[in-house]
Order: sequence, then structure tokens, then C-alpha cells
Amino acid sequence: GTVRQGGTVTAADKERLHATLLAQLQQRAYTRLGEQLTEGEFVPPESVETLVMSMVYDSFTDEAKNTVGLTMRLLARAIAVDDRGGEELALRALQAQMPPDSRLLANSLKYSTGMFTVQEENQQKVVDFSVSASGTVVENVDSARIRAAVAGLTPAEAQTVVQQTWNLRQPPEVTVTPDWLGRLPYIPFRVKVHVDYERALAGGGAPTSPTAP
Repeated sequence: GTVRQGGTVTAADKERLHATLLAQLQQRAYTRLGEQLTEGEFVPPESVETLVMSMVYDSFTDEAKNTVGLTMRLLARAIAVDDRGGEELALRALQAQMPPDSRLLANSLKYSTGMFTVQEENQQKVVDFSVSASGTVVENVDSARIRAAVAGLTPAEAQTVVQQTWNLRQPPEVTVTPDWLGRLPYIPFRVKVHVDYERALAGGGAPTSPTAP
């Protein structure tokens, strides 16, 4: 006779295979659940539940084989959360903290969610999570007041008046066209006021720039 060394399927082999395949299927299920979401929805990983529907090994324990295979079917379910409601509440809380006569730049809004907890209420699973909002707040500029304040002034005088009256991070830019006029129009509605809010987003403030045609 001859002696030949071969492998044997052990219970530890099956346990390792089961854990590896289960983790792979759970990740695949999470991805598939995400593909079914609509705009504005997300699935908290904490809410994902999986149930093994069937599990069949192709080998018996202690069977003389070098490999072992497993076929597993998994049922996965989760809670889809629409965080737009949370963002709306966070925005309201942010607006409540804004000083009077100020505005929130829409392009500066940022939201972040976190601290997910899944609990059961009235035999239903509920997801609790926190939402925070941040943004850039700038002071409202009354263009009519500026036009009335600088009408008929020289560019230097207009710049001084605007800078002393309004809280600006940078000096205002005042131009007169044609420049030989030497001063802004005496009629306020001919003075144009432009507020550059993009500079506020860049951290440079929001200077007011009266100009006159």
C-alpha cells in the first residue's frame, strides 16, 4: 500500500467560511439597499438587519476533502431616512441665532449628520440622529440708505461716509463714470450700489461699492 496526506473538513473551517461569506453578503446587501433609495434618503448602517434564509455546505464535517464550499441566502432590510426634514430643522435653529438685519448666504450652507441610534418605539424601529448646520451670515445692506447718503459727494467723501456708517471688513470702492464729473450724482436713484457677497464666502468680507453712471 501507499501513504498519502490529505485534508479534512473541520468545524473550524466551516465557521471561518461562514463568517467570511456572511460579511461579504452583508456588505453587498448594504450596497443593494442603497441603490433603491430616492433623492435625499440614506440608510444608517446601524439600521441594517440581516437574516440567513438558507445555508448549505458542500461537505460534511471530518470529510476527507481539501476544500469546502457554502451556499448562503440572506434577507436584508434597513430603515431609509430622509434627512431633508432634519436639515430644515437645523436651518431654522441656525436662523433663530442670527442677529437682526442680517442674511444667510445660501451657497455657504453646510450640513452634517451623525450620532445615529436605532431604537424600537410602539413595535417600530426609529432612527434618531443629530444634524448640524453652518453658514456665513452677513449684515443686510440698505441700498436706498447708501444712495441717499452718498448722493452729490466726491468719491473720497462717499468712501468715508460708507465706511463710517456701515460695518465693512474692507473699504468700499467708489467710482464715477465719466470720471471728469468729480462727484456722484445728486439724484440718489442714479447711484448704483453693488454688494459682493462672494467675498464674504471667501473670508474677505462684503464691501459695498457705490458707483455712478
